[in-house]
Amino acid sequence: MNRGEKVCHTIDQIISYFGMPDHVHYDVRQLLGPNRRNAYFYLAFYYAITKDRQEEDLKKFYMPNQLDFGRDLPEHYGVLTYLDDQGIYHEEKVVSEVGDYSRVYQAIHDSIIRGAEKMIKDEETIRQIEILEEGIRRMKESQA
Repeated sequence: MNRGEKVCHTIDQIISYFGMPDHVHYDVRQLLGPNRRNAYFYLAFYYAITKDRQEEDLKKFYMPNQLDFGRDLPEHYGVLTYLDDQGIYHEEKVVSEVGDYSRVYQAIHDSIIRGAEKMIKDEETIRQIEILEEGIRRMKESQA
């Protein structure tokens, strides 16, 4: 797998888990001399408010074999605010869904082998390609 394939794989996971970003910052560089492949990719995806407990746990070497791996604590839960039929506002904590990176790999297997619906939709893949193309376009503009 070359570096470009790794970048694509990462981007499709980001879009699949978090949806389309509000903004993407690109820093793509070709560091190895003229007519060589891009050697450096840094893409920062910006969302209003998103935290991934799985990533935080992994950074602390707390591994997926732990039963509470990647689970949000109550202080991380979202708050649902709504107006009922009598015009009264209510707020209640919403327990976060439990994430599991391995489900992506299982879903890929199931869609290829069993014909199951794709977890990563075609439009997400298209957006991924657009994000990469925009990064390359900006890199070329900065070199001109």
